[in-house]
Amino acid sequence: MMYHTAKLYSDMGKNVLIDGILVEREEIKPHYQQLLEILRDNPLDVVEVYCPLDICR
Repeated sequence: MMYHTAKLYSDMGKNVLIDGILVEREEIKPHYQQLLEILRDNPLDVVEVYCPLDICR
């Protein structure tokens, strides 16, 4: 639902920032693909930050 809401605001010309944590696990890949699919016609910059898990915590 969050991605659809972000798309709605983007369609209205608003800048949207989605903050989230995606870990490198096979079951997460469909989630990330869903984000890209929903927002495919909208301006989208993906910023990835990599850090060790202990620092992330």
